[in-house]
This record gives sequence, C-alpha cells and structure tokens, in this order.
Amino acid sequence: MECECLIEMIGFIVTIAGFIITIITLKKGQNDLRISNVLKLKEIFNEYLDIHSKLSPNGEWNNPNFNFNNISSKEFSKFNDYAGIFEAVKLMLENGSLKQPEFKTFFLYRLSNIATCKAAMENIYENIDNWTNLIDLMNQFNLINEHNN
Repeated sequence: MECECLIEMIGFIVTIAGFIITIITLKKGQNDLRISNVLKLKEIFNEYLDIHSKLSPNGEWNNPNFNFNNISSKEFSKFNDYAGIFEAVKLMLENGSLKQPEFKTFFLYRLSNIATCKAAMENIYENIDNWTNLIDLMNQFNLINEHNN
C-alpha cells in the first residue's frame, strides 16, 4: 500500500514539474517572439530613415509653413507606408506580440514625431477613416491633444 502511494506521489510531482516546465518554455517562447518582433520592426523602420528624419523636431516637414502638397507622390506614398507600420504595431500591442514597455523604449519617439508634425496630422485628419488604428495608438499614448485637432 505504501509503495502504491509513493508511486502516485512521484507521478503527481513529475506531472506538476512537467506543467511548470511547459509554462516556463511557453513564456520564454513569447518573450523570444516579442524580442524578435522588436528587431524586425527596427529593421523595417530603418527603411524609412528619410521620412523619420523629415518628421523629426528639426526636420524639414516639422515646421508650421510646410504642407504635404509640396512633396512628390513617391514621398507621400512612403510617408503613408511609414505611418501604416504603426497601424500594424497597434494590432501587435493588442495581441501581445509586442508589449507597451518595448514599444515605448524603441518606437514611441517615432510616433510622437508624427503626432507633433502639423502637416502629417493634417493629412491624417483629412483621411481619418483610413487611420483609425494610428489615431487609436496615438490616443493610447496620449499623443493627441488640442494642438493636433
């Protein structure tokens, strides 16, 4: 009788240990996926350094006299692609494949540059139905204020 009890207890302990190892492995896998997503996003954003530079606080687009009518259709399209990346980021944040602290550390300044660029925000508001995720993301991080409206 004692032997059967000992065998059952050992089986129970092994089962619990298996569950713990599985949970740890899944958690590590999720962390690895988020790190991989951060690296991939950094790689994608590197393709838009010219747009990022123009949107920066001292960039050529970030002044009150600039408007998007003065850029080429290729540049305008590239801006839209750049802003569209943030729409995907919003979905990544929602499904947990990217966490807010990671986004804040690596990408929030880029989103902030869009939010503080008058011409960019005018374009977004003119096409507001196409930018719901982008606007939601800006709101999520309190980047839209009365200055942008």
